[in-house]
Amino acid sequence: MFDVVDLWSRRSLGGCTYHVSCPGGRTWEVFPVNANEAEPRRASRFVAGGDTPGLADLDAMVAADRAAASPEYPCTLDLRRIPVGPTL
Repeated sequence: MFDVVDLWSRRSLGGCTYHVSCPGGRTWEVFPVNANEAEPRRASRFVAGGDTPGLADLDAMVAADRAAASPEYPCTLDLRRIPVGPTL
């Protein structure tokens, strides 16, 4: 799940749910032939909703982020991470 959060007002602006594979359970046996065939496959992975409505508990998000940080892979891009520092 992705949440877009306004850090100043501490409110969730929206979000979506992303599925790694087709949410209907369909498995594709061949690669898409062109972009016109690939686009609906990509679009079916995003589902509107599933975001946190209203106020977001940023302190809990930061605490969960710090608990999930891996010292073994410090350079791995983790999109769940919340920036800490002058941006808050």
